[in-house]
Amino acid sequence: MSDDRRLIEDCLPIEATCLRAGRRQISADLPAATLRFAAQAGAQPASDFLKSTYRLECRARCQKERQHFAQVCREYLERSFRVRINRAQERAMRLAAEAASKPEFKLAADEARKQVEDLERAKAERMDGLKRLEIARTGPVRHLATAIVFSPDADTAAQLADLADELDPNVRRKSELAAEDLVVASLVEEGFPEDRIERVGCLKLGFDIRAHRVVDPSTGKVQVKRIEVKGRMRGQPVRLTTNEWYKAQQLAETYWLYVVWDPLGENPELVRIQNPAAKLDHAKREIVAARFFEIPAEAVIDAGNQEA
Repeated sequence: MSDDRRLIEDCLPIEATCLRAGRRQISADLPAATLRFAAQAGAQPASDFLKSTYRLECRARCQKERQHFAQVCREYLERSFRVRINRAQERAMRLAAEAASKPEFKLAADEARKQVEDLERAKAERMDGLKRLEIARTGPVRHLATAIVFSPDADTAAQLADLADELDPNVRRKSELAAEDLVVASLVEEGFPEDRIERVGCLKLGFDIRAHRVVDPSTGKVQVKRIEVKGRMRGQPVRLTTNEWYKAQQLAETYWLYVVWDPLGENPELVRIQNPAAKLDHAKREIVAARFFEIPAEAVIDAGNQEA
């Protein structure tokens, strides 16, 4: 039985081996389309894409290998247990015959019969274990890296600069906070009381700042601004999520887009655009995979000049 146990134990590592092989291929053999998808849509959509396509292929291939390995083990165990059970049965029958005429052989005969039963039970357990071995389960998909292909006829350094804040979440977050600080300061200069300027980006309302003030005390007329803040490096396109763009369409004149060029630089520049859904609709480009609307920097500058 010890030989069979070692054989079964040797079978078990195949699961870890197959899964490790699958992970290596996922990271090394991805087609270019998948890499572009990961670069545009981020880690989670790429992970979902892999789970529904490539991981299923790896699982099918791994399961086929496991079934072949289990079949080899099954054939060996069948032969091994057959020989051992036959030998144990012959011994049990011989002792049972002796016990019929010699009572002192009864204990030995009972033990021999029990050994046969133990071998048959052990065989059934080993065979059930091989059935479980044939099953290949999928493991987690982890984001290891994002590959981005630059245009060969453009300046690499400039393209890297354009993507710097997109690739580094810390830089992007710092840029957003610096831009919001500049927008709040600008609203105070416009006459909005500080206690009536709210940062609501965490609420996912489709804008980052809500500000209101009384413009005519005699009539109680109130001016309200819902402001989406974008901090971008100068010349970068501005991206609005689907929620932000639809909210801009819904709120129209009370929705503002404040773009801060180079918010982390020495000379940040603020551009204000009222009702961007109307003024930038002609220039937007919908990115379906990542679900946002991209607006060229030139269009933002032109619309900002019109406001001025």
